[in-house]
Amino acid sequence: MVRAPPSKSFMQRYVLLSSFMDGCISIHNPGFSDDDRVSMEIGKSCGKTIHQDRDRITLEGEFEKPKTLAVGESGTSFRLLHGLLASKRCKTEIICNPNLLRRPIDPLISSLKPYGYNYSSHENRVYVDASDFSCPGNIRIDPSLSSQFLSSLMFCMALSREENGIIEVQGKIASEGYVKITQSVLEKFGVLSHVGKVISINSSDIHIPEDVEIEGDYSSAAFPIVMGLLLSDDGITVTGLPERTVQPDREILEILKKYIKVEHHGDTVCVTSKKTEIGRISLDVDKNPDLAPPISILSLISEEGVEIRNVERLRAKESDRLRGIMEILKSIGCQWEYSSENLYIYRGKVNSVNEILESA
Repeated sequence: MVRAPPSKSFMQRYVLLSSFMDGCISIHNPGFSDDDRVSMEIGKSCGKTIHQDRDRITLEGEFEKPKTLAVGESGTSFRLLHGLLASKRCKTEIICNPNLLRRPIDPLISSLKPYGYNYSSHENRVYVDASDFSCPGNIRIDPSLSSQFLSSLMFCMALSREENGIIEVQGKIASEGYVKITQSVLEKFGVLSHVGKVISINSSDIHIPEDVEIEGDYSSAAFPIVMGLLLSDDGITVTGLPERTVQPDREILEILKKYIKVEHHGDTVCVTSKKTEIGRISLDVDKNPDLAPPISILSLISEEGVEIRNVERLRAKESDRLRGIMEILKSIGCQWEYSSENLYIYRGKVNSVNEILESA
């Protein structure tokens, strides 16, 4: 039995937003992944004192404008920070992994720049000067490369304006489900919003909540679920997943519904998967990019193969995930066809998982 780890998407958003506000928040079931720790270090740089117990952390203290922040390889923290730094008119140096600067950021900076947000970079450092930033009542953004652009602006609007703010969406929202996560977090802070082609933000009642709880993470749970289908005669059970959630990767339950057992326990579900053959599996990574690595491995036990749609979306993640997936598939003997942004993966010359384990 495996308990789903805490959601990084929720954890980082709660920590970062509360770090740019005055007051105290207790976060139950916190995560301690590398990305989560980056967000907590940012909190410390913003004047927060962090107390850690076994099953919760507490952030307290008044906000202080940070002079220097370190984000490592955390793309989420890096992008969300721009809206937060703008809202507080900070002048800050951001230290990051150089690879992070190769990922898309221009649409977000272009949306903030006309209102006094100055951005420059050199090697592994980014220099931000928002001393003269003035948040407009209406701002436009193209979020087709990353939903985090929208989330960053939503945070900016929430902390900058007492009146309603409007974000005009130009183009398709990539991974829209993650904008829903931002919306859910803002609601805990008293901020009301509507998400569509026009996003409205009402932060007249914004406040820092006393207590929040991080829910179990569906994208992380996808790996043990897949491993159960691949290897376990007795089955692998994943617990601690929320029954009702805006997490987009809950889609794993729908994708694999024919091959897994889902049990409902109050507000949570547990998922059991056993070794089996499966039919054709299809995934749209424009909606669920984090499910691509585990789902692609299912080609080993699929008689009809795995279809992954809109795979170019994977090139805009922390690394070139598409290349990484194809290298793994090649190493385990799978075959694939690439056509019009879709990847079709077949079992190829390897007939069983045991062959792979024996040759490893």
